Amino acid sequence: MQETTNGEFTVSGFLHEGKLFFPSKGDKQKPVTVEPTAIYEGELSSPEDVRRDDKEVKATLESLSHRLKEQLGQESVFISYRDEHWCV
Repeated sequence: MQETTNGEFTVSGFLHEGKLFFPSKGDKQKPVTVEPTAIYEGELSSPEDVRRDDKEVKATLESLSHRLKEQLGQESVFISYRDEHWCV
């Protein structure tokens, strides 16, 4: 995790982009809905990163989620960190 010049943190990772398929409700002409989606995977593994507290890591994930949400045009972003899950 590195701090940018404006004080935000960045996390190296991999972004999988794809499409999410799910059944449409009540539309016989369009039985399946397809939506763009993305899954981001990253890790904090440097010696400095593993010493970061949960509060700092969660703040970084929230910041990253807002950026992904904006850049990818998503309505929401789901975060999983350790045994916690939440939505931005």
